[in-house]
Amino acid sequence: MVTSRDAWIYNFSKDSIKENMQSMIAFYNSELTRYQQARSSANAPSKLEDFISNDPTKISWSRGLKSSFNRGIDGDYHDNKIRLGIYRPFTKQHLYFDNVFIEVPATTNRYFPQPDTKNMAICVSGVSAGSDFSALMVNTVPNLHFINTSQCFPRYRYEKSTSKNSNLFRNDTDEYHRIDNIPDATVTLFQQKYNDGNISGDDIFYYVYGVLHNENYKTRFANDLKKTLPRIPYAKTADDFRAYSQAGKKLADLHINYETAAPYPLLVHEQNADQQNADQQNADYYRVKKMTYGGGARNPDKTIIRYNADISLEKIPPEAQQYIVNGKPAIEWVMDRYQIKSDKKSKIINDPNHWSDDPRYIIDLIRKVTTVSVETVKIVTELPTLDFGN
Repeated sequence: MVTSRDAWIYNFSKDSIKENMQSMIAFYNSELTRYQQARSSANAPSKLEDFISNDPTKISWSRGLKSSFNRGIDGDYHDNKIRLGIYRPFTKQHLYFDNVFIEVPATTNRYFPQPDTKNMAICVSGVSAGSDFSALMVNTVPNLHFINTSQCFPRYRYEKSTSKNSNLFRNDTDEYHRIDNIPDATVTLFQQKYNDGNISGDDIFYYVYGVLHNENYKTRFANDLKKTLPRIPYAKTADDFRAYSQAGKKLADLHINYETAAPYPLLVHEQNADQQNADQQNADYYRVKKMTYGGGARNPDKTIIRYNADISLEKIPPEAQQYIVNGKPAIEWVMDRYQIKSDKKSKIINDPNHWSDDPRYIIDLIRKVTTVSVETVKIVTELPTLDFGN
């Protein structure tokens, strides 16, 4: 997981995050030079906080950044440190992935050490999270608050390659080597439990994801899930194990690959159609500021989303509201996050219209997440009755 000064570190626009980070790093380095010069003078500052500038439009200080500053660590900008991260459910943004400027990278470097690292992680609500328990699969760097104070469990971890950990089957020029997070001993236990030598680590990983979506499991262990991380029991029968594993795999595919899901056949109502047809390449027609439901604030019509003044999406099925993740329907995460926001302190503007060159990306994203929601509800509803053995 990654915690950071979000307005600086995350942005829909790659150009914006580049500009923001270059500006902040230049300011950080200038303050560092000024501080080092002052410390060697007769009037050396007695307290760091009384010396550095706290202008939030220039920089956002944190405990970790102050620690790096005190140790004299320079900031350094590199384009290749900009990568994709997942900020909130179904919301990807550009992330500046740097240990100096990210407050708590935790063990994320071991899960997604490079932008093209292939991995999956099950992220769950952390202990004492405010909302009910949730689980959501990712295949890129998650923010700490992606799910309330996320705890993430990756399929694999990666370590730097050295001569000491070389082996016959790995290219020694690889910078990282992959370690299975589901040990052979665990696979053997499941194989013996169900008398099935074909059970693999992937089967177990997907089984866990399926169990974490079972409504009876979440209800039965609701109090425990608020106090401790999930404990996964064995399914009572081999058939139940396979059913949960297969369901977990389907859910993982839906949740990781939500951007390639089939768009749900919502009614997309477009006013001023002649203007739209005349300006097919005019992104202003599809520009979003803030989406709202139909109806009024006190009695919203959740079958309708007002996308902008000219476009609405209608006939949203009730199942789309039933898939709750991190406290609210998945579709509402899209509505909430894909709006133009200006950070109060830094004044940095985050504009979702800059995320894609396709002007219809956000419209289609709503339709795709609707499909993900409907299919998730269907899969979860069809899970076998919760009947776990010892």
